[in-house]
Amino acid sequence: MSNSGRPGKRAIAPYIELPMMPPPRGRFLTRDEAKAVVAACAMPHVKAFVLLALMTGARTEAILELTWHRVSFERRQIAFGVFTGKRRKGRATAP
Repeated sequence: MSNSGRPGKRAIAPYIELPMMPPPRGRFLTRDEAKAVVAACAMPHVKAFVLLALMTGARTEAILELTWHRVSFERRQIAFGVFTGKRRKGRATAP
């Protein structure tokens, strides 16, 4: 019997060592590098994709699934999606 009086139960949780923190991400694009990437886009749809990705930080799938009814020019916002239950998290709304 354990020290809580009930079989199979402990009064105090055992110590569990946490894993080490992962190293920080590599690095981010500088403004000049971002401008160079945008300037290198030869096709308008690729340039629009790159600009959306750089300016909002949205994931590729969220940008590719974006439709016009989720873009509000009046509020100056883009709703990248709503929670559908298919994903663990909903999608962001970006200015």
